[in-house]
Amino acid sequence: MVNLGRPVSLNRENVSEACMYAYWSRGITNISYNDVIKSSKLSKGSIYKLFNNEDDLQAETLNYYIKNDNLIFKQIASDAEDLFQLMQMMNDYKFSNNMKYCYFMISYTERYKVGKKTRANINKIANNVKKILNDIVKKHIKKHSLKKNNVQLIKLVNYIFNALTLIMLMQRNKVSESEINMHKETLLKLIENINYNKKYFIFN
Repeated sequence: MVNLGRPVSLNRENVSEACMYAYWSRGITNISYNDVIKSSKLSKGSIYKLFNNEDDLQAETLNYYIKNDNLIFKQIASDAEDLFQLMQMMNDYKFSNNMKYCYFMISYTERYKVGKKTRANINKIANNVKKILNDIVKKHIKKHSLKKNNVQLIKLVNYIFNALTLIMLMQRNKVSESEINMHKETLLKLIENINYNKKYFIFN
């Protein structure tokens, strides 16, 4: 994490990095604009010169998150051969700055409370993540010899995306480990049932 106490130069990127961790740890709608500015150790005037408003700053923190490969799906997508590996990689993943959950996914749950620019960024990232999940599901179908035409791909991708988002939210809210594990096991069971051609998101 960048230290902005006495920065060599101020720009949207290094200020966004500092502010991102404030939003990440507290929630993008759970911390005031003034408190975010205080956490960056900059004056309001410096922030106002770089960003038009809070919406502009929040949107830029998400841009920084993606640009610097902090997006969990982006890092593991190329290595996951199926949904089981995806789940294992997500379980073992180490977020930067000792965070326990994905900044984007937590922000996704609060997307209707943010400004237009930030919401547009969140929706854009969500679409990209679902495309990555779509590719992993296709790998899963091929690896486990499922009939592609029998799988309701869009419903399955949306379910997995929403289930993973819920798990991240539970981790952010410090829900008990046993309850979080219960939700993980439920998702794994669904994936196992797809693998054995049970009628989960599969139709005749």
